[in-house]
Amino acid sequence: MAEEGVKGPEPMAEDDQVKEQNEEQAQQQADVADGGQGPDEGGQEPAAKKPRLAATAPKFAPKELQVQGSTKPQQRKGQSAPMRAAKQQQGPGWSGVMPQQQQQQAAQQTQKTAGSTLTVAEIATDKLTRLARRNWSIEVQSKEKPPAFNPKLVVQIYRQELGGASNRGPSLKRIMLLEVSLYLENYLWPNFDPDTASFEHVMSLLLMVNEKFREGVPAWTCFHTREDAFPGFFKRVLSLKDGKEGQLRMHERTAYVLFMIRSFQSLEDEMVRSQALRAVSLPLWHCLSPGRLQLELHAHEALAKHWKAAAKKEAKAAAKKAKAGEGAGAGYVPVPQRPEVRFLPALLDEFLDVLDKAVVAPSAPGQLPMLNRSALQYCERFLEFLVDLLSQLPTRRFVRTLLDDRCLLVKCRLSGLFRYTPPPPGAFAAAKAAAKEARAAARAAARAAAKAAKAAAKAAAAEGGGAAQPASNGDAAAAAGEEAEEKDGEQRGEGEESGSESGSDSEGEGSLGDGDAGADSSSEDEAEEEGGAEAGAEGEEEAGDGEGAGEGAEAEGDDGGAEEAAVEAGKTEAAEAATTAEDAANDAAAGAKQPQQQQRRSRSRAGRRAEGDGRRPSVPPSNTLFRQLVDLFAYYMSFPIDDHTGEPLTDDEVVAAHYDKICQLQRLLFKHWTEVETLRELALSNCGALEQRDSLKRQLSSLSPDQLRHLVCRQLRLVGEEDPWAADTAFLLEVLVSTYERRRSQREVVNEMPLYPTEGLLWDESQIPASSEHYTGEGALALPKLNLQFLTTNDYLLRNFHLFRLEATYEIREDIADVLGRVGAYWDDDSRVRFAGWARMALPLNSFKVTEVRKPNVGEAKPAAVTANAVIDTRPLRFDVRREWDDVKQHDVLFLLTIRPPDAAAAAAAHADGREPTAAEKHGLVYVRGCEVVEVRDEGGRLMNDFTGRVRRDEVKPPEGFSRTITVALDTAQYQLDMNTMARHKSEDVYGTFNLLMRRKPKENNFKAVLESIRDLMNDPDAAIPAWLHDVFLGYGDPAAAQSRVPGTPAAAAAAAAAASGEGAAAAAGGEGVGGQAALRTVDFKDTFLDAEHVAEAFPQFKVTIVNRSGGPQPVPPFRVTFPDKPAESAPADSAAAGEGPSTSAPAADTAANGAAAPANGPSAAPATRPDGSGGLPRPGPGELVVESYVPPDPGPYPQDQPRRNAVRFTPVQVEAIASGVQPGLTMVVGPPGTGKTDTAVQIMTVLYHNCPGQRTLLITHSNQALNDLFTKIMERDVPERYLLRLGMGEAELDTEQDFSRVGRVNAMLARRLELLAAVERMARQLGVPEAESVAYTCETAGYFWLIHILGRWEKFTAALDKARQAGGGAELVGQLFPFKEVFADAPQPLFRGESYEQDMERARGCFRHLRTLFQELEECRAFEMLKGQADRVNYLSTKQAKIVAMTCTHAALKRREFLQLAFKYDNLLMEEAAQILEIETLSLFIPLSLQLPTPQPLDPPQKPEDGVSRLKRVVLIGDHHQLPPVVKNQAFQKYSHLDQSLFTRFIRLGTPYVQLDMQGRARASLAKLYNWRYRALGDLPAVQRLPAFRAANPGFAFDFQLVDVPDYLGRGESEPVPYFYQNLGEAEYVVATYMFMRLLGYPAASISILTTYNGQKALLRDVVEQRCAHHPLFGRPHRIATVDKYQGAQNDYILLSLVRSRTVGHLRDVRRLVVAMSRARLGLYIFGRKDLFANCYELQPTFRQLLARPTQLALVKGEAYGVCNRALEAPVQHDLIPGVEAMSALVAAITDEQTAAAAARAAAEVAAAHYQPPAAAVEAPAAEATEAVEAAEAGAGAAGGEGGGLGARWRCGDGG
Repeated sequence: MAEEGVKGPEPMAEDDQVKEQNEEQAQQQADVADGGQGPDEGGQEPAAKKPRLAATAPKFAPKELQVQGSTKPQQRKGQSAPMRAAKQQQGPGWSGVMPQQQQQQAAQQTQKTAGSTLTVAEIATDKLTRLARRNWSIEVQSKEKPPAFNPKLVVQIYRQELGGASNRGPSLKRIMLLEVSLYLENYLWPNFDPDTASFEHVMSLLLMVNEKFREGVPAWTCFHTREDAFPGFFKRVLSLKDGKEGQLRMHERTAYVLFMIRSFQSLEDEMVRSQALRAVSLPLWHCLSPGRLQLELHAHEALAKHWKAAAKKEAKAAAKKAKAGEGAGAGYVPVPQRPEVRFLPALLDEFLDVLDKAVVAPSAPGQLPMLNRSALQYCERFLEFLVDLLSQLPTRRFVRTLLDDRCLLVKCRLSGLFRYTPPPPGAFAAAKAAAKEARAAARAAARAAAKAAKAAAKAAAAEGGGAAQPASNGDAAAAAGEEAEEKDGEQRGEGEESGSESGSDSEGEGSLGDGDAGADSSSEDEAEEEGGAEAGAEGEEEAGDGEGAGEGAEAEGDDGGAEEAAVEAGKTEAAEAATTAEDAANDAAAGAKQPQQQQRRSRSRAGRRAEGDGRRPSVPPSNTLFRQLVDLFAYYMSFPIDDHTGEPLTDDEVVAAHYDKICQLQRLLFKHWTEVETLRELALSNCGALEQRDSLKRQLSSLSPDQLRHLVCRQLRLVGEEDPWAADTAFLLEVLVSTYERRRSQREVVNEMPLYPTEGLLWDESQIPASSEHYTGEGALALPKLNLQFLTTNDYLLRNFHLFRLEATYEIREDIADVLGRVGAYWDDDSRVRFAGWARMALPLNSFKVTEVRKPNVGEAKPAAVTANAVIDTRPLRFDVRREWDDVKQHDVLFLLTIRPPDAAAAAAAHADGREPTAAEKHGLVYVRGCEVVEVRDEGGRLMNDFTGRVRRDEVKPPEGFSRTITVALDTAQYQLDMNTMARHKSEDVYGTFNLLMRRKPKENNFKAVLESIRDLMNDPDAAIPAWLHDVFLGYGDPAAAQSRVPGTPAAAAAAAAAASGEGAAAAAGGEGVGGQAALRTVDFKDTFLDAEHVAEAFPQFKVTIVNRSGGPQPVPPFRVTFPDKPAESAPADSAAAGEGPSTSAPAADTAANGAAAPANGPSAAPATRPDGSGGLPRPGPGELVVESYVPPDPGPYPQDQPRRNAVRFTPVQVEAIASGVQPGLTMVVGPPGTGKTDTAVQIMTVLYHNCPGQRTLLITHSNQALNDLFTKIMERDVPERYLLRLGMGEAELDTEQDFSRVGRVNAMLARRLELLAAVERMARQLGVPEAESVAYTCETAGYFWLIHILGRWEKFTAALDKARQAGGGAELVGQLFPFKEVFADAPQPLFRGESYEQDMERARGCFRHLRTLFQELEECRAFEMLKGQADRVNYLSTKQAKIVAMTCTHAALKRREFLQLAFKYDNLLMEEAAQILEIETLSLFIPLSLQLPTPQPLDPPQKPEDGVSRLKRVVLIGDHHQLPPVVKNQAFQKYSHLDQSLFTRFIRLGTPYVQLDMQGRARASLAKLYNWRYRALGDLPAVQRLPAFRAANPGFAFDFQLVDVPDYLGRGESEPVPYFYQNLGEAEYVVATYMFMRLLGYPAASISILTTYNGQKALLRDVVEQRCAHHPLFGRPHRIATVDKYQGAQNDYILLSLVRSRTVGHLRDVRRLVVAMSRARLGLYIFGRKDLFANCYELQPTFRQLLARPTQLALVKGEAYGVCNRALEAPVQHDLIPGVEAMSALVAAITDEQTAAAAARAAAEVAAAHYQPPAAAVEAPAAEATEAVEAAEAGAGAAGGEGGGLGARWRCGDGG
């Protein structure tokens, strides 16, 4: 093999592939013709599309699964809901589609999808796969002598497969195939040498990295295997274009820019960051113009010093080189010539060069200017690159100055591409028609010239006297012309066909010139194809049969014959005539031939594209995206921030800097330009007049070009004199105007921006791509990105605002498109719009009228409020739908639509130029406006759905009539814009045209409240996150600066040292503590530890000393831990090696008199006095932990007084997380599956409550389910219920009888008040207090009763007891003198034993504590007694009473304004599911962090310590970034803008320290190995190894996990009945058969869940289960059928998983999804999929290597049943392999028949036994006979069902479960 590699690679193209593809296409067409099915619908429809089988048929025979013929519409009653929804016909109108057309469209869509994906067959048979097997596959590389590296092979692959020899970009499939074959990991990078690698080698690396990012898989992993080579590689990349200026093809340039984008987006990787940042550092300023460099250095003194020092160093190096000679100093390179310095300036020059070529001028009259698609794509990507550089502070610092010096923004706006105006729809078609007419005229002229030449030749021949011969010559000439015409036509046809065929293999599969630019990338010659030749190069020419070419050939042939005749005749006149005719014919033929050649090229390219990816003809490119990217670039160029310090600039500072700059200009003009009258006026005018663009431009236009150049280049130094654009007067004027004009702040723009989307934004594909469902990254988008860092908090808010708004707009667009397709709008005879269809979420408007427009507020230009009335009729609706409309409530968002169905002309315009019309164009949507519900009234005018208290509950009545009047509030900003537009353009009133009202689901319709919250945050200068978290939140500074620090750890010691020295972030944070809060030196862990040994195990890094004050011989919980001041001098590993382990409870037996225990290793420390005076404790030494076991105070004599205890034995890492979460600061906890994240979070909150009882904790989760699980566990702990509050709609789902909502808690407090007052009254009667009723009248009177009668009696009791003790009283004194015996008469007796004074006295104190707690509760109820309104009580509960407040992040965003109005405050924030909470969804932590604002209080009363500053002390984030984030509906936002990034994941990427839980207790150890490789040292809890459930085998199965290979079933694998709705019938039947088998063995249905990776398969599985199992008594439904994404956070004992895909891996390639899928099972996991497909996936190798180590056929064991199987998991067992789904179906059917017969026989025997009447003598023994009868019946049934040795009898398992 090595010799073969040296010989050189074989050709890349293969004719067999073309043949196979053509045969496959022909077969697909035949299938469609025969069965009316698409290429992916074969002979067997999925269950979701076929008629349901009888639910009563229990058999699972394969023959019954086949469906003959096609499915008729009337047979589809059993379709599943998902499929019915997918196949509903659209409403009437021209856009309606028949079912057959729907099938054809689905088939076409399937072809499109298949064209852009790889199949297993393609991978296995492709030439590249064979090359990989011979050169770089895992198998060949693992040999002793792997093949030698062949550089020529890399060059050839690059040129033939990666577009290196073509102007077209590389095929997407070829790149995917190389990436899948591990070309990067096994060949390119291991053999890369920076010194010898070729250009092709480097470019191949770039393309493979781009493809990794496009696929969403880690791209830099393999580079870390050779980190030492990465600097050389990056240097080669920076200098890649040296010597190749202008030689790189456009797709290569785009790929290069894309690689740099990916590199600068990966700054969290130290290897990449260290190299990338060198290209944007201070030496970049060597490329500034001299004047600008002087200005910058003068403005920044620190940089000037650094610059001078660097210049001296460089001067010394240059002098040394000059002195030593050229050879000795060859290593020195001047700074301006270094690659990292030349990199960005060279790119800028290249960009400007390409920018000039982006617009192609028309090449002929009548044609239109066109955009060069590849140049446009490069420009868009380059602007994306610049925006990325400017949006991060480390890359912005020096780059922005260079861009400003080059005036790049002005150059972009003055470019032809920015100013290009796309022609109106249909203009290109008109140009084509004109060109076609020109070609027809040319052909006519050619024919006329040929005829004239022929006639002239004949005439000349006749005059010469040779009649016979010339006649034959003339005929021969005509025949020659016809033959040439035919021959030319044949050659043209063959050329087109061969071009199409060859293109289908090499280039026809979609191109990807930049690795991410998509399959729509084109070559540089597309300027000819789409520009100059656009009008005459299309494949729609009328003479498609070669007429034009034939006529040209005919003309040439005729001309030749005429010339020959003329020569023979020798007639001068005839020769002259022939020559004249020849010239005319040649001109006409040339005119016809050129467009024909262009046409053939166009047809060939179109054929290649059509065969490659099945897309429509490409739409002419537009510059809309480029213009939007320029606007985004302008925003970041002028972003208000100090580029060098990172300090944000306030609006006042920006305005001050702007006017200071204007004043400087005025002073300069007044000093040097007073002779120019206009400039003198400019110098003397006010700043407000100077900042206006029009005024400034008008006054500066009077300058001559030389004067303008002198002012701009020499005096203001805005443009370098050497800049080529400096000679352009318009450019200089624009630079000057743009520099001094006033720019509106982005905050002002956002405040004036409407919150509701309109029709323009809804279908703006440059911001919301139409193909967002499966966006593949084919180009840039005008969207902000959520990456590692943000410039300021306003930048963070603004990016989230735009992305959230666009995400909501996308969802609204989908809802509107669905409604438009259902309502069926049409024009009636009266020219009014009617609706023939029906939509659940929309109703026609009977009327709409604006009722009130309030005057604007002071300082605003928009109305204060705009209200309107919308009238609808709910009469035609069903009752349930009408009820939904009646339930519309206040603050719901509705949408007003104007629909005007398009006529034929509008429909044709929508399809012009190959465009695909949008849903708005198809159905005639004209306007969309949003509104918010204010109130709803019924037909009688009565108010409905009132939440304001105006209508009492007892007055609520059913609505009257069917007419509903909805009062709505319109968006005031949008209303003002519409009114301005109407006044300016004299257009129609938008608000008088609405004819449809649309609503949305309430859960999906909360976008307006979130957007308002973000906008309020931007407008509020005090809304800021805490200072100690600010830098880390934005992504700057030390990632560990905000980390919570446990005292005595190295991190705490380092922070303390930094604080002592006054350096670093730790100094600002205050040493060990964070945010100005001192660390908790002593922490009462309460019931965290179960025993003393548990304490010692939990702190292995400390030397543990236990002080036993529990009163017993051994320390018992609770434990109070005191941390040391300093860590141990040696590392924990050294201590362990020296034998210094933590001391256990053994030394506690030798406790000294003072209670101090002798340490196990070392002398005892001197006792120290506790702060509370409770006695002495040894002060911990360095690295020593003092643990005190104490007796908690007696809470009272009743059992309910005793606290609830923790039963979880926390691991050391969990204890570390708990200890860290209690300390001030940021705590990050990574919890792998099954590691107890919820228990850890609950314990953190419990310990916090007991250690900081005065603080409030806010609990946030993403989902209601997770919040309820967490809240339920908190309720079971030692936290009083009155301090718990659950906010949001999910409270009703809590599994408890208590109501923890706000109203429920208020009612509970009021009910508790009555109970307590009754207890007080009873107590008063028992104590003999007169008028006991008045004592318990109110909480206030009860308080007086406490002071006088309870506290007074207790004080008298303690005084009398002390006196009696001094008199020598004994232990019985407590019982004798206790004043509350009657009160505690119902307590467990005896109350006092009289044996020990201390014990009795402690019991007496416990009784007193019980009474004190009772009156304390009454005091807390007093506020609810005084507040009479329910709203006031609710607000008090939320802001004062509750200690732990739980809500979802969505609720926090929706109610933020309300929380601020209530002055809601809290001290601690704990967030569960932090990795599933998107930064954009609810601004992650920002909204919860900003729920409280630091509002200063008046001086009288004095300010509290927390007023004026943020109270937030702790932030605890718990999640798992290795599992899935939430599903993002718009894939473009997810992949381009990183919308699926959570704050938790971003902190991890930034390097923030975290605690990873390391012991899982969910799954068997063998199952955990399938995913624990993804985590660092994830082990198993002892219970996993010890409990019988984990040690026993799964009955009936040979293995606890298995990958079952499922080949094609009934001739097919995966299918796609509708686009992207993937199904696999074979896997579905196999999974359900396995489920039925498990149920027959006795497995509980509740213990089995069926999962899949696609929604289509989920629908199919549900259909199959409904048909086979749901109504059968032996089976039933499984616990749950769900997708892997929706099942995250859940678990079950047994999981059946269907992988679905058989052509390509799909999104399971995301390792996070794999981890979730593998970690859902506890005892058994059985995976059904295509072995050959998933076994070759590089990212999945660690898991599938284990799966493939076992048989890939389902291994079953005979004779076992659930509940009676004693086989151990590891015990060897004989098993049978099931060959496929057919065999499994037959097995299940046989067992089902057998068990059904046995059950029937058993039932008959039981009936017979019940009716049997034995004689009196045999009364005592009827049971034996009945048993024998049953056994006989069962034996007979077994013989009948299995014929003794049949299939069912052989698999009979005990009693069958």
